[in-house]
Amino acid sequence: MTDMIAGKYRALRSLLQFMFRLKNWRVVWAAYRASAPMPSFDIRRSNLRLFSDPESDDVVILWREIFCEESYTRDFYNPRTGDTVIDLGANIGTFALFLEHIAPGIRVHCFEPAADTRARLAKNIEANHLDGFVSIYPFAIGGAPGILQLAAARIAAQRSVHASHFTLPPDSAKPEEVECITLTDVMRLTNASRVDLLKIDIEGAEVDVLESVAPEVLKPVKRIALEYHDEILPESRVRCENALRRLGFDNIILPAARPPFPILGLLRASRRDISST
Repeated sequence: MTDMIAGKYRALRSLLQFMFRLKNWRVVWAAYRASAPMPSFDIRRSNLRLFSDPESDDVVILWREIFCEESYTRDFYNPRTGDTVIDLGANIGTFALFLEHIAPGIRVHCFEPAADTRARLAKNIEANHLDGFVSIYPFAIGGAPGILQLAAARIAAQRSVHASHFTLPPDSAKPEEVECITLTDVMRLTNASRVDLLKIDIEGAEVDVLESVAPEVLKPVKRIALEYHDEILPESRVRCENALRRLGFDNIILPAARPPFPILGLLRASRRDISST
């Protein structure tokens, strides 16, 4: 396939995704084609609107990964009203809005340490009147409590948590100091007797988080969907798999790639004594 044909295919794919899922697809498409700042994404069949910062968020990537590909949920978890989800690395709240779109009233606990990103997360929650269902916590998650340096990652315009043993990107802006808590603290803060999905996207800290937590802490958790980052911490996937088995998640799935938008670095895990839904 030539570059020209591939480019046309990607453009057509994006157009169809916008048309089928967004009320305001025409203005979104025009901005996308012109590489102009993106307007809000107004979700079809709901009153939800996803806002972003054109200078900091690649909203198309976030929206496509979560709303179109359903990377964390497809063939794994069917969100239902009354469920509880914990989102570690919530970013601007795209996953929280997706959950509320699928199952209005679902309870979501969002953890996002970066102040600017968290402000946009709060805007999305407030603008969509989801304050009663979505809680926001200003913490990074790691293997031990303390203070971490948070650097702005250039890749995909997203934020990354870098503990002291990680190397900050050479072109990083001045790091932001954030408070780090453990997964045990997360479970205590949320006070959830049942967690239907624990989503983890914490840029390399997933290994420390899983390896340091005791199995009994995660007994309320039924499913985990996580991104592993071998490029930040070698053998991250293998170590995450071993930790998940130790924690009682004996059904581990490495999703197959789904071209032309392959799922990379994703693990899903559940306990065999529950339904896959």
